[in-house]
Amino acid sequence: MADRYDFDALVTSSEALQLAEHRGVKDMDICMNIIKAFDKKYNPVRDEDLQWYCQAVFATVWNAGRVQGIREERRKKANT
Repeated sequence: MADRYDFDALVTSSEALQLAEHRGVKDMDICMNIIKAFDKKYNPVRDEDLQWYCQAVFATVWNAGRVQGIREERRKKANT
């Protein structure tokens, strides 16, 4: 991802919490698959690593969501 640090967050934390009410089984399944893959790569978490681990998992899911959104928009543009 070229220059992946140069972006504006277009979803606030408050909006994210509101959107959380609309998550579905498929969303949870996708996130669980990412968490399992993360576990496999970085081994089981120890208590002292819990904060870092949670931040890293959430950042991984967040970035996957960003990529998903970018790809969806590109697909829309390609089909018009």
